Amino acid sequence: MSNYAAFLRKDEEDRAKFDQFVAKGKRRVTEQMLLIEQLRADGHDTTRAEKFLEELRSNLAEWHQTRTDVTQVMQTYELLERTDLAPRRFGVSSSARPEA
Repeated sequence: MSNYAAFLRKDEEDRAKFDQFVAKGKRRVTEQMLLIEQLRADGHDTTRAEKFLEELRSNLAEWHQTRTDVTQVMQTYELLERTDLAPRRFGVSSSARPEA
């Protein structure tokens, strides 16, 4: 397998991981929101639960941004690859690229 193909596979794996993080994060936010509603309905103080919800939302936003960053890096690399300006630090030469 060429270095380029390995790089592409690694990128796909990274994107899939962040997709999983985002999906789990969304579920956790939803679960926390439901918990807060139940706590309120039962007359409990929700201050700590709401702070935790904000932390969950902050983490989710970071995961979204990281996923976006990974995608942008890959798109930039693909553009450079098409123009034969790919960074050689990945060990990818124009001869290792798949033909378009």
